[in-house]
Amino acid sequence: MTNTDSFAIVHFPQNPKISVDDMVDIQFNKSTTTIKTPDLTYEGHGTKSSDLCGILGFVDDQGHIHLSSNFDLYTMRPKLTDFNLTVEQNLNKEESTLNRNDLDENFGSERKRRSVHSKKRNTIEVNVLETAVSAAREQVRNTSDEQLNESSHNNAIISLDDDEQVALPKPNYDAQKPEDVFILDDIISVNDLSLLNDQCSQIVDSTKEIILKWSKEGTYTSFVCD
Repeated sequence: MTNTDSFAIVHFPQNPKISVDDMVDIQFNKSTTTIKTPDLTYEGHGTKSSDLCGILGFVDDQGHIHLSSNFDLYTMRPKLTDFNLTVEQNLNKEESTLNRNDLDENFGSERKRRSVHSKKRNTIEVNVLETAVSAAREQVRNTSDEQLNESSHNNAIISLDDDEQVALPKPNYDAQKPEDVFILDDIISVNDLSLLNDQCSQIVDSTKEIILKWSKEGTYTSFVCD
C-alpha cells in the first residue's frame, strides 16, 4: 500500500459513456479542466478533497493499493459555445444554399435553372400536400365530433322518453279537475297502497292540534303538515 501525492477525478453527468479513447485533448489546472472530444468540448471546475471529506483509493494493474486524501473532483459539462457554433454553422449553410440557388436561377445554365425550378416546385407541392392532409384530417375530426354529439343527443331524448313512460302513466288531457289528470290506481298498485294505508293511518286520523304539534317538533316535513 502506497500514498499517492495527488490525482484528479473527472465526472461526465450528461454523457457517462465517455471513455479515455474519446478524449482528444486534456488540459488541467488548479481551478478548471478542459477535455475535448470529437463532438464537444467539456469544462469542469474543481472541488478539493477537503471539501468532500473523504479518502480515495484504487488498485493498479500490478495489484498495488494507492490511497490519497489530496485529490480534485471535476464535474464536466458541455461548453455552450459549441452549441452556438453548431447552430450558426447550420444557419450559414442554409443561407449559403439559398444564395447559391438565387445565383443559379438568375445567371446559371439552362440545366441549373431547371434544377432550381424543380426544387421549388417540389417544395410547393409538398407544402400543398401537407396543407391538404391537415385540412382533411381536421374535417374528419369535426365530422366525427358532430356525429357523436348528435348521437348522444338522440340517445338522451330516447332515454328521457323511456323514463317518462316508465314513471308516469298516460295523463287525461281532458280532465276538468287536478285529481282527474291521473288515476291513483294507475300510479300506485293495490299492494303498495295497502302498505301506505298502514303508515298513513295516524295522519288521516290526526286532528289540527296534533298536526301543529308535529310541525313544531319536526315530526314530518312541512309539506305534510301544511
